[in-house]
Formats: sequence, C-alpha cells, structure tokens
Amino acid sequence: MGKSGKVLGLCTAILLVIALAAGCTSQGNGGNKTDTGAGKNESGGKQEASVSEGAANVNLDGPLPVVKSPIELSLVTLKAGNSGPVEGMWFFQFMKEKANLNFDVKQIDHSAWNEQKNIMFASNQLPDIFTASFSIDEIMRYGQIEGQLLPLNDLIDKYAPNIKKLLDEKPEVRAAITAPDGNIYSLPSIGVSDLTVWNSFAMNRFFINQKWLKQVGLQEPQTLDDFYAMLKAFKDQDPDGNGKPDSIPFTGTWTQGIGDAYVILSALGINARNATDLSVKDGKVTVAGADPLFKEYLSYMHKLNSEGLLDNEAFTQNETAKFAKSANNQVGALSGAAPFVFAPDYAADWVPLTPLTSKWNSDKLWTDGNHVTPGRIVITSKAKNPEAAIRFADLFFTELYNFIFWNGPMKDSEEALGYEGWYLDDKGEVTYNFPNGITNIWDYVNALNPISGAPLGPSPVYDSINSLYGLKAPELPESELSWRNPILDKVGPYLVAPFPEVYLTPEALARRNELATPILDYVKEMEARFIYGHESLDKFDDYLNKLKSLGLEEYLQIYQSAYDAYVANMK
Repeated sequence: MGKSGKVLGLCTAILLVIALAAGCTSQGNGGNKTDTGAGKNESGGKQEASVSEGAANVNLDGPLPVVKSPIELSLVTLKAGNSGPVEGMWFFQFMKEKANLNFDVKQIDHSAWNEQKNIMFASNQLPDIFTASFSIDEIMRYGQIEGQLLPLNDLIDKYAPNIKKLLDEKPEVRAAITAPDGNIYSLPSIGVSDLTVWNSFAMNRFFINQKWLKQVGLQEPQTLDDFYAMLKAFKDQDPDGNGKPDSIPFTGTWTQGIGDAYVILSALGINARNATDLSVKDGKVTVAGADPLFKEYLSYMHKLNSEGLLDNEAFTQNETAKFAKSANNQVGALSGAAPFVFAPDYAADWVPLTPLTSKWNSDKLWTDGNHVTPGRIVITSKAKNPEAAIRFADLFFTELYNFIFWNGPMKDSEEALGYEGWYLDDKGEVTYNFPNGITNIWDYVNALNPISGAPLGPSPVYDSINSLYGLKAPELPESELSWRNPILDKVGPYLVAPFPEVYLTPEALARRNELATPILDYVKEMEARFIYGHESLDKFDDYLNKLKSLGLEEYLQIYQSAYDAYVANMK
C-alpha cells in the first residue's frame, strides 16, 4: 500500500469538481444551437415504453441485486483527465458481484465527446446507457424528434422508486427534465441549493485581493463606485510592492464560459451572467444585452478599459492565461472556483466579493447557477433491458450508493469487496490508504469509479457520513474556511436563480436556431466594440434597433413560451 490521505481533501476536491462540472457542462440559456434533424416523433404525446423480455428478471424486492440473473449492459461514459482504466475498477466489480450487472464500457475523453457522440447517433450505433453530458437541444433532437432515447416516464414509475420519490418531492427537478411532449428522456445531476460551509458553491464566484486592498488602504467595495476606486488604487499604487507598473487591477475571460460580466451586471440589477444571458423580469423573458441598463454596463466597462483598469486581454484570453496571471500575483480582482485553484501560492490573500449595488440598483443580488442539469443519464432505443438500466440508474438516487459511488466503500464493509476503502485512524479521523501508484485523493476517486467525468444524481452531501455511518464530517481547515465562510455570509443571502434550462418544441427549436446566431453574435460583437471605444455609446439606440431587425422579439417570444411551459410543469 502507498500513502494515506484524509477524507477532507477528498471532500474538497469532489465538491470543487461538482461545481466546475455544473458550470462547464451547462450550455447557458440561449447560446446552445443544434440542427433539429429529421422528425420521427414530432406529433407529441407521452410514449409508453414497451416491456422487454428481461423485465421479469428485474429484482423488485430491494435495490440490489438489480437483476436476479446476471446480464450485460453496454455503457458509454465520459473520461476524466486522470481517470483510471476500467479494468479493476471497484465500481464495476461492485456492479458485477452485488448488482448482477456486467458492463461493456467505452470511455470517451471530454475533448472527443462531441465528435464521437455525433458519429454514434448518426450511425445509430448506440450503447444501452450513456452516463455523459447532453444539452437540452440534444435531448430534444435524439429523444423527442429522432426517437433514439427512450422515454423514461413509465420505467421510472414502475422500476425506479428513488427517482420517482425525488421527482414527486421536487417539482422543479421534474420541470427541468420534462420535454414538451411530456416525456422524460434523461436523468439529471442535482447540485446542492442550500448553502452550508461544506457546499458553499454559489456557481459564480468573484474574488478580490485583500492583501492588495490593505496595501492601498481601502475597505472592501460595496458599490460600483467603490469597485472603481479600488481598481484605480490597484493601478496607481503598486500594491504588489515590486516597484513595477505591472499590476492588473481586473482580469477576466469575456468570451469563454460564462465570462466575468456578472459582477457588474448584478450591481445594475440585471440577473444575468453575461450579455447574451436570458433572464425574467416580472414574468417576461428578456436578454441582458437588450436591457435598458445594459448601456450603463457598457459605459462603466468602457471607463475601466480606457483608464487601464481592465486587462487588455480580457476579451481574447482563456482561463489558463487568466489564472497564470493570478498565480503570479499580478491580479487584483477576478472570478474563479477557489483561491487555491487560481492562486495556489497566494491563496490566503483572496476573499470573496460581496454583491455590489449602484445608483441604479440598491438591492444586492447574485446570479446563481442552475442546480439541476439534465442529460447526465440516458437510456437509448437500443437497450435490450431498459428495466434493468433504469434500476441501475436508480442506485445513484439513493443516499448510500450515491455516497459510496463517489467516495468509495468503508473498509471491511459489505460493499468493499476487499477494496481498502476508507477507515477511522487511531485519532478517529476518516482516512484513506492509497493503492500503489496513486499519490493524491482525486486520482484515487477516478481510479475508483467512472462517473467523475459527469456527475450523476444528487451531489454527495457529507452529512451522509453521519446518517449512514454515525460519523461526524471532518472539520475544514482554516485555509478552506477563510473563503467558504465569507461566501456563505456575503453571497449566500443574495443568490437569485438564473433563467432555467427549458425545452423548445421542434418547430421552435428550428426557428430559434435560425435567429440565435445573428442575434447573439451581434450582441457579443457590439459589447466588445462599445467597451473598447470602437463604437460610440451615442449609437446605443441604433444597436437596439438592429437587434429588433434581426428578430429579437420573436427570439424572446420563443423562450417566453418555453418558460411558461416550464412554470406550468412545476405545478
């Protein structure tokens, strides 16, 4: 055996990855486009799943075994960068011995996922199950339109009591995974929406360099004016003390992911993460880039840019470049997952920013992420044993199996199957023994299971270690509490749900695809032009009129109809 590791590091790593995965896999509201393909199920209406010959083999007396006699299922799953080989994985050994399920597994790297996915569906060479990442539009295309994904409604009602219980208790989850025809074609991952010190994961997190702030003699900013004054001081007063004019007050990645605009937009009262984000005001769907106060955002950002307070690479760099600057102690303010990620040698210098207010908005708000992400588990039309497949998926929605699939079994427990697992050391602390060749906890997790590439089911909450094993979750070190507790205090009370993931009917999807590219590309182009001064803000009304001519009103009405249907599904 190799080195031992405390469960604390595992908890931190997994919670971070859950948050990153949620952020990275979400396509945003309105920016994801796909062709609709040839319609095969456009008439709508719930479909009833036919009963397979293997239905009688399903064990209905308890979660395990899934089936009475062993069967084989084919599975395609995403492969994390440090994922171990399928051969010898505890997860599949557990499935074989305890669930009577043998898996024929294909792992696909994230970088190859889109290409491989398209090939598999175009050729109809599909596995029984995907545990991966499908967008809302892809669920519509491959489910409701093409019929390549099975409707799960009847399967859930008959064979998945834990999924059914969750959907009955949480109408917002049911609404998020129900297509316009009333069918459920995928199962989600579900983030933790109630913040505690363990899951202090407001999806969007913005940090300021408190060491620099102290150096320039300022208090933490509360308003947009304060934020400007802080950035100005960072530029003029050499906060890193190296005697060089190389400090970057504010950096970001405006053209990748969700961007960094939300810290300014929220201060103006715009509940959006970027210029192309949709939001709802008084029940009406709008887009941030057409909000009347978007002009004030552009004016503020132009001021920051013209005075050298905004990184001149903010619209061209990626996150790797951004974090290289913060890791080198060059930056005063930025968004990021956690200080130990973007500034490992200076993590103690960073604190979360409180939501800002402005003369246009006196109420603090902070746009959260969507905590329900559809498209994590799908069962295809090729599945010969769909009842067993949904029964397998149901395990991820139980407290025990969801927890151990993420964290591994307790040593010497019935689930361990001889695998070392975790145990209590002589101090009563939860500890791991790493197998040979593994030196850190995250590699251990990826050697254990195949699911970390795309989280499934509810996020594993560490309260489960108490309810399942009677143990107290380990205390977080001060280095973690120093940024987690402030997120709870500063951001937690002001979180506002973003525009939800919504389904478009096949006809609406086709029309949305026609409208989206010219509208969204124009918003992004003009955002940069206004901020960099290539276009005068005197032309803002012309910009709004151009959006109307591109079909903005029709675009918003498409989403209004989808949003109204989403709200109706929650009732």
